[in-house]
Amino acid sequence: MKRYAMFLALLFIAACSSQEKAADAYGNFEATELMVSSEANGKIQKMNFEEGCTVKSGDILAVIDTVQLNLKKYQIDASIEAVKSKTRDIQSQLDVLLEQKANLERERKRFKRLVEDSAATTKQLDDIDGQISIVEKSITAMRKSLSDANNAVLSEIKPLDYQKKQLDDNLQKSYILSPIDATILKKYAEPGEIVNFGKPLM
Repeated sequence: MKRYAMFLALLFIAACSSQEKAADAYGNFEATELMVSSEANGKIQKMNFEEGCTVKSGDILAVIDTVQLNLKKYQIDASIEAVKSKTRDIQSQLDVLLEQKANLERERKRFKRLVEDSAATTKQLDDIDGQISIVEKSITAMRKSLSDANNAVLSEIKPLDYQKKQLDDNLQKSYILSPIDATILKKYAEPGEIVNFGKPLM
């Protein structure tokens, strides 16, 4: 009987010591759940995650087809180049008048010496001065006219630049990024599926 009582006492001590190692608190852990949705329309080309995997903030989770957006961007780039080709090279347009002015100034120097030697009249020198003045006015007028024409052409580029920025924004939204460090709990779409703006993906 003593042995039986001793066995029960040892069993009780062993049970107590094993319970000391057990958890002394229980409860629920709360986590923030975040729904990640598509910000673009199109076919999902790839998804870089599986349920249960962990991701870092900024990781690319999915890619929506960007072919059409890129084609539109190339089209806008081509339109911008076409508009730029309409601008005129102001310097090449002015070269003829500038050469004409240089010739008249050489003539003026020659006639000035002739007038000093009494070999030409001052009227001839005045005529050359008048021609130089006309050419200078023509140069100023042409420079302004060509500059205004170029500015009008280049103003057509600004709306195209805004369209390009809009496409760049849409292209960026075609890459679905993880907003936070997280664990993927559930995915709601698969590669090849067509999605619209706002459709939950994960």
